[in-house]
Amino acid sequence: MYVILVGGPSSGKTASMNVPIRWVMKRLGTTPGIRKGHPDYPHSIRVYGLEDRHLHLITGRITPEQLFVDMRDAQRLDLAAFGPAGGNREYENALTLVTAEFGAFMQRDNHSLQIFMTDAWDGLKDELSYRTKNNGQFLIRAPALNWLAAATPSEFVNQMPENAQSQGLLSRLVPVLYDGPPIPDQLRYPEIGEDYLDALARDLVRITQLRGPIQFAPGLEAKVDREIQAGLLPQPSDPLLAEYCGRRKAHFIKTAIAVSVARSDSLIITERDWFDAKEIMFAAEADMPRVLANFGMGKAGRLAADVERHVNSLLQYRSSMPMSMLRREVLRRVSSASEVEPTIRALVDTGVIKVTENIVRAA
Repeated sequence: MYVILVGGPSSGKTASMNVPIRWVMKRLGTTPGIRKGHPDYPHSIRVYGLEDRHLHLITGRITPEQLFVDMRDAQRLDLAAFGPAGGNREYENALTLVTAEFGAFMQRDNHSLQIFMTDAWDGLKDELSYRTKNNGQFLIRAPALNWLAAATPSEFVNQMPENAQSQGLLSRLVPVLYDGPPIPDQLRYPEIGEDYLDALARDLVRITQLRGPIQFAPGLEAKVDREIQAGLLPQPSDPLLAEYCGRRKAHFIKTAIAVSVARSDSLIITERDWFDAKEIMFAAEADMPRVLANFGMGKAGRLAADVERHVNSLLQYRSSMPMSMLRREVLRRVSSASEVEPTIRALVDTGVIKVTENIVRAA
């Protein structure tokens, strides 16, 4: 799954990654290529008994080419999963990529990265093959890539490749928006008990040891199939989510699998699991149109939307603002001073703002 936490500054995007990533998964994993015997191999992996099946985790800044290298290094033989229970794969290649800054990884003009992330999402391909300029040909067997990232709303839209919608990457992302007040700063924050973190780590160890296909509880599959055929209502109606709607089934089922294995070792998706998965996805989908509101806009459109948000936020506490203040804000956002007045005229002409005697009001 590709999950993007979207929110403004001090909204807790990065802090939300601390418990699952820094304090739990890092106990059980290493950077790809670091194996038993390496001086950087964590002792905690031995404590939790995962020497032969530790997690692969990338949490720092990484270039697309390095990601290809790391995914190749993460693959390993997994003969225990081969056969009737596990399918026809001899290899496992599971990697979790964490990028605290979306724009530091997703580059608007990097088409090879977009293609790779699109291809790797399905988790069904036996292998992926890529050629890079500096490192030659890569053959990645049985890729299973999880991606967790954080972005501001403007960063998420501005760094997304322009053809991400038509090429399929956008429909593979699940943006999760937080649009509430900033998280209050404190000198000290409540501590999380070691017993709690240890319990989470041991739960995750149990999950890594599960084998075999996951199934719906008896009688539930027919009900789920009827819901899928009906469109998993309520279905998003925003045009920007048209391609996403074509992949909603996969997003919902992947979420149901995650809910199921977090709750039980049975490899059975129960009715409660399915209900909870739907609630999670419906909540995320309700905010997706706001996350994508500026996607596909040109520079002028993004500027107009940015200025409109700024004006509206200021006018929450006052009825108007002087034109000098608006000019200053527009000047900060354009490439040259000559663009300020044409931009303001365009904002007035299109009804974004109203101006009377150098006083600016909301439209």
